[in-house]
Amino acid sequence: IPAHLTDSLGNLMVPAGVTGVHDFAIDPTLNLTGNLTNAGAFYALSTNPAITTASIASSNIFNQAGGLLTSVLPASGLPGFANAIASLNLNLSTVNDIVNSGIISSSGNLSLNAGGSIVNQATISAAQSVNIMSAIGSLVNSGHIAAAAGNINVAAQTAQNIAINNVGGTLEALNGAVNVRDALYAGLADLNISGGEFLAREI
Repeated sequence: IPAHLTDSLGNLMVPAGVTGVHDFAIDPTLNLTGNLTNAGAFYALSTNPAITTASIASSNIFNQAGGLLTSVLPASGLPGFANAIASLNLNLSTVNDIVNSGIISSSGNLSLNAGGSIVNQATISAAQSVNIMSAIGSLVNSGHIAAAAGNINVAAQTAQNIAINNVGGTLEALNGAVNVRDALYAGLADLNISGGEFLAREI
């Protein structure tokens, strides 16, 4: 995706069988006025060691079955990007929803920030921590959410109820914790957790 388009895109669709690549050294944030719909492979990378976070902002993100949205590069690298850094945080933010039926992964930390719901039906993973923020407090997970070396952190607006529907799903942080809100939370809203498996050193 060339530099002159990074702030003027509406909807971005990556069809099945198509690979998209964006170097976030050009611009650390890819802003879409519409939706990101991915059924192919979309690689986020940085060729600048000073740029360690790639951010994508859109109305909705639909990562469809077979879709790969990632900052984890192939072992053989990507042609033309030999100097891409090995660890890149990936931040995904939406006005509305994030719906994943494929693979969303990060070679660093992974942050999902949705104005609506976050729905995972397949795989969400990070080499470090997974940070999940739904403004309306809704996380539905029937797939696998994993933080390899860090924590899974689930949050909402301060006074917003949080509902985690984990029926058929797994939240896994074998080297860390599954945290809901934080230690400073004042207890102004409810927490409802149902179903699935929670695998971590602490919950």
